[in-house]
Amino acid sequence: MVKGAKKMVDSNGVPKKKKMTAREREELLIENFIGLQRAMINLSMKFENLSDNIAKLLNVFEVSARDYMVNKGRTSPEVDRDLVNRINMLIEQNKAIMSTVRSIEEKSKQKPEASKAPVQMVSPQQTQVPSTNIPQGMQQSQYNPSTAPAKPKTIVQTI
Repeated sequence: MVKGAKKMVDSNGVPKKKKMTAREREELLIENFIGLQRAMINLSMKFENLSDNIAKLLNVFEVSARDYMVNKGRTSPEVDRDLVNRINMLIEQNKAIMSTVRSIEEKSKQKPEASKAPVQMVSPQQTQVPSTNIPQGMQQSQYNPSTAPAKPKTIVQTI
């Protein structure tokens, strides 16, 4: 600001804002219009994706409703048998987990009494592999637990 120049003030003492020129207004309007077009394009792309996803979801409902009407809500005996077998496997796994947790709990209760006894260190050469885990036809000296075949794991598949 130049020294000695007075500020433009209205009758209330509020400084007046500088008016925009016609050129500045046009540029600002053009920038705003371009920004609005970009936002509209982005929004239309998102609506298109949403429409596609809704169409796919409706297709899934249509197929399931058609299948339900054809089967009248009944399933085949094979599917029922498979479902019952899976549930039985889950029950057996649950029992095994529960018994393991109980035995750990019992051992943890006995642990304070056992902690009073002296601890004996055992070297790896002194450890022996239990004979129940050694495959048939193999001597204990030939058995290497790191190369032993792993027990098959039970895999639970979701329905």
